[in-house]
Amino acid sequence: MHNWNDVLDYGDQSMERALQLEKSVSEFLMDIQDKLRKKMNDKDGNEIFLKLGSEEMKLLNKFAEIKNDIHSALCNSINTRAVVEKVREIVTASNVYAMECKNVDKNVNCIILRDIAAYIVKLFKMFGAPLNGGHYFENNGSTESNNKSGVDEDEMLLPYLSALANFREKVRLSAIDNKNKDILKLCDELRDVDLFELGIKLEDKDGETVVKRVGREVLLKEREQKEAIDEAKRLKKDKNEKERLEKEAKMKVDPQIMFTIGEYASKFSAYDEKGIPTHTLDGEKLSQAQRKKMEKNWDTQRKKFEQFKGISA
Repeated sequence: MHNWNDVLDYGDQSMERALQLEKSVSEFLMDIQDKLRKKMNDKDGNEIFLKLGSEEMKLLNKFAEIKNDIHSALCNSINTRAVVEKVREIVTASNVYAMECKNVDKNVNCIILRDIAAYIVKLFKMFGAPLNGGHYFENNGSTESNNKSGVDEDEMLLPYLSALANFREKVRLSAIDNKNKDILKLCDELRDVDLFELGIKLEDKDGETVVKRVGREVLLKEREQKEAIDEAKRLKKDKNEKERLEKEAKMKVDPQIMFTIGEYASKFSAYDEKGIPTHTLDGEKLSQAQRKKMEKNWDTQRKKFEQFKGISA
């Protein structure tokens, strides 16, 4: 998020932006991995090798343009800030492409998306910031292992997790059709409790379930962030409601008595026919400037009071 010669900012907002970037890119990688795995497991695995249409060419041209921009940014005194913005741009373009394909019931070109993902993984690794879910693309989506045991854990576990997710989705849809709340609750518990504890993330998206193996610590951090955001929204809502009620309460005050209550209570000893103070509590007559200020406050309250009566009528 910073250029190499900038003063580093470790403030809450800066760290939050960095975490959001990491999360959005990691989610993008795992979405692409899910698409690749599903297409490779289809009966017709050749669907991942689709002909290039206008939308594919548009995405490829965008990818080439962004790679060139990133190269220029790196040559410009390693402008990492510009690189990050370009990464966001290609992630957004890829997501838009995938959504457009879905809207017209068209298969995405997984090879293009895989190449984009692999490029992003390589870029972040160069910066010393390996991404969650990135190891899959270091071998261009192959099943070659990246660990010492010679076994790729994702490739070994995800087919079984996908089978479980597909079964859960069928049960969930059946429960929705039959309005069985108990079964729906169990489906949610499987997603939110059992698989959560194993570091597995299930996302229900428009008739399909996306499986992501992200790790329990990552999921805990995401949950904490979501709870913090929800709490901030709740506090803001409560604050707005409190301000609304206070404003409404002030509007209800008749200007005739406004200078005898609240902040003005016990400050004046005499009032005119409108209820505007003429003398202080000590019997001293208000100055012309003080009187003018009171009249202005009275007129403002009169307008608010009339507005309230109009709303209440």
